[in-house]
Amino acid sequence: MEFDVRLKNSVRIRDARFDEFLAARRKKDEAKNLLDHFFRIKQEAYAAMTAEANSVSELASESNRIWDEYNQVRDDNDVKIKFLLEKANAEHQRMKKIFERGNQLFEAGSADAELEFAKAHAALKERNLINDEVKKIIEETQTARKKAERTAPVVDKTRLFKKKEAFEKAKKDYEEALALYRKAKDEMFRCREKYDDAYIDVVRLKRLKKVGNNPDL
Repeated sequence: MEFDVRLKNSVRIRDARFDEFLAARRKKDEAKNLLDHFFRIKQEAYAAMTAEANSVSELASESNRIWDEYNQVRDDNDVKIKFLLEKANAEHQRMKKIFERGNQLFEAGSADAELEFAKAHAALKERNLINDEVKKIIEETQTARKKAERTAPVVDKTRLFKKKEAFEKAKKDYEEALALYRKAKDEMFRCREKYDDAYIDVVRLKRLKKVGNNPDL
């Protein structure tokens, strides 16, 4: 009689352990579904972030190309302007010297004064022509800058930062879901071990009963 009670109690424990195992397995499956859900979200967020990063990179490359072209024009023109300004200054100094010499000849009553004044006016004209060329080059540089400002794409990283934040959140959610899944899986294995022990105990008692042995309880 006492043996039957022991067997009945062992069966009850086995069944309870099995129910616990099934409940743990369901929890593990639910955790796995949640893990898969957050994995998909993480992958989608990563794809969106990567696409936006590529877009920003392309825009930045195009913007850099346009500004590099402008910088090249500006640098080349700066060299031209420096050369022309030096040339204009030389013409200006030459003009001043010729005028001074012309004035001296004029005051001396020399007929050569008119010739010197003509040379001075020619130098003045040459200086003005050089200055006009400098103005054109400056305008060319300004036009090139306006074109760059108009055509170079604006690189706005706001969307990229938002998509990166979304990815980091999705990554964190996934990692938390992964930890939850691993915990649920470990719990399921523990419940399975308890069930196996209870199952073995029932089998052992049934075998003993079948052969008519009454263990020392």
